[in-house]
Amino acid sequence: MRIMDFMETDFPIVRRDTNIREAIKIFLNSNVEIIPVVDDDDNFIGILRKRDIVWSLLPTFEDEEMHQELISDDYYRLYLVDDIMEWESDTIQEDESIVKAAALMEKNEVNAIPVLRGAKIVGTISLTEILRCVSETSESI
Repeated sequence: MRIMDFMETDFPIVRRDTNIREAIKIFLNSNVEIIPVVDDDDNFIGILRKRDIVWSLLPTFEDEEMHQELISDDYYRLYLVDDIMEWESDTIQEDESIVKAAALMEKNEVNAIPVLRGAKIVGTISLTEILRCVSETSESI
């Protein structure tokens, strides 16, 4: 069972200069765990996870008054994906096995990883797709 047979191919991407407010909207309007970050040639350069946004903004949540002030000043528009993205992200090639993807996720304690064809992002694989694979496999036995 290959990743290419189960990966999600309809996914959002962002660039380094996308502001965090826009990235938050993308997460809220799509059912994804990660958003791949690409350069101007659409080569994969990193990922943005929901937790990256939440953890980077946590100090603003500690003080309610400060948080309200920052929101009113459009503070989140000043943060860019480049400021908090993960540059060192594990990836997997589309022709690899589902088992290898699951092992990589377990090892790194993540819910999803980008799928590449060479240097180009072609999909994402998450625990949801792995469960779909397990379910389809068990039904055919």
